[in-house]
Amino acid sequence: MWQAQPGTSADGQTLTLTYLSKDGEEGYPGNLTVKVVYTLTNDDALKIDYSATTDKATPSTLPTTPTSIWAWVRVRIFWAMW
Repeated sequence: MWQAQPGTSADGQTLTLTYLSKDGEEGYPGNLTVKVVYTLTNDDALKIDYSATTDKATPSTLPTTPTSIWAWVRVRIFWAMW
């Protein structure tokens, strides 16, 4: 399940979502930690930073466009709720 943490930074208000995909989940090796930070900047822009780390070699494709980022997070949140 995604963990959500609101906060602030020098750039503005933030929401950090973190997800741990455990070793073997969906057949993939390694623990994969994904972090997405949404920032509503002080000049009302939306900034999105995302990263992933793993402890074993494993395939990972993070989204590359704003539309795919929103879709990816929505799908992951939806599936985590079931």
